[in-house]
Amino acid sequence: MSDGWKKCCSQRTHGTTAGKWDTFYLAPDGKKIRSKNDLYRYCEEFKVTCDIEKFDFSVKNMRGLIFIFCFSNIYSFTSYL
Repeated sequence: MSDGWKKCCSQRTHGTTAGKWDTFYLAPDGKKIRSKNDLYRYCEEFKVTCDIEKFDFSVKNMRGLIFIFCFSNIYSFTSYL
């Protein structure tokens, strides 16, 4: 994976799915990528070459990381890749 990408997880705080976790990536330009389909479209649009299979959108590999306040009113943690 290229420099500048960040893997983030945030916990939902409202609604019937409160408490569940969402995983997303932040591209080097700050764009939020929520799925492999989003990633594919991003790479196509900005002519970015990357191995899409190296992006893991599961939360399982994020356990044990330090929580940080990543976005306004959302407790998140980030892995700098």
